[in-house]
Amino acid sequence: MRIRDLKHQFLQDHLTEAMQPVQNMMKEIDRIVEGYSEHTSESISGSSSSLESYVYYEKVKVKGNTMSWKDKIPGTFGSKDKLFAGQYNDCSRASKMLAQANSEKVSYEEYLKEIQNWLEAEGCTSDHVTAEMKKVRELNSYFNY
Repeated sequence: MRIRDLKHQFLQDHLTEAMQPVQNMMKEIDRIVEGYSEHTSESISGSSSSLESYVYYEKVKVKGNTMSWKDKIPGTFGSKDKLFAGQYNDCSRASKMLAQANSEKVSYEEYLKEIQNWLEAEGCTSDHVTAEMKKVRELNSYFNY
């Protein structure tokens, strides 16, 4: 009977230890959702194209990674419609991405090429790529809001 109790205690201790990362992850998800709610008027339950981008940036912050300007490309487009700087948060991220690319001494040609490559990799039609690249080239796209 004593061995059975020890086995039970051992399993309970290790299960609690194994669950710690899951509990931490749940706390982090709550923090991200609360942060998103504070930064936007959009409903969490609604269909938000910027929620996925926000969560992506938060995951990178949590991991402590520094993002290159190329990593920021997805956050400048709507997650479903792939429209460039179509919402306030996308526009804000586009401005930051442009500033970072400039600080990294990226050429204008490379900047445009990487964004176009990303759009094509996402499966966008050539007409859509052309239309969105026109917006990328227009400086006022970075200051819509």
